[in-house]
Amino acid sequence: MNTEVTLDNIYNSLILDASLMPPEGITKENYVKELAEQRYRQHINNEMALSLAKAVQAIDPFAVATAVAEKMGYSSFKEGEPGREKRGEIAEAIKREQKKSVPPSYRSKFVDFMKDAYGIEMNLPSLQKEQRDTNKKRKTMKKHQKASE
Repeated sequence: MNTEVTLDNIYNSLILDASLMPPEGITKENYVKELAEQRYRQHINNEMALSLAKAVQAIDPFAVATAVAEKMGYSSFKEGEPGREKRGEIAEAIKREQKKSVPPSYRSKFVDFMKDAYGIEMNLPSLQKEQRDTNKKRKTMKKHQKASE
């Protein structure tokens, strides 16, 4: 059974947990509310990191490297040509970046790396859409928090 992860679902699950005891001086409801909000934020961050990792891994290093090398003025990628060597160098740099861990800030680090190292502006629309979706989830969570206060 695949249940959608929502703040309400997390809260309801935690409030029913008889073994969950709040620290002294805090009501169980307030404690559970804080825990649920924390876990929901972590869920959103985990989703974003996973989707970014998948998007970055889906980038074809040689396709990007060819485009970058062409922007740098290389036009021939035949054996022994300088363009082929430059494309290989760029592709290897992209592969190294892809192997790194993918925290939520990875998208901007990758884009900055490509701009700084090769002077190319990266446009990753799927990552931008993912960022917008995550921001919508965060706004929904904030509205829910305000409504429950």
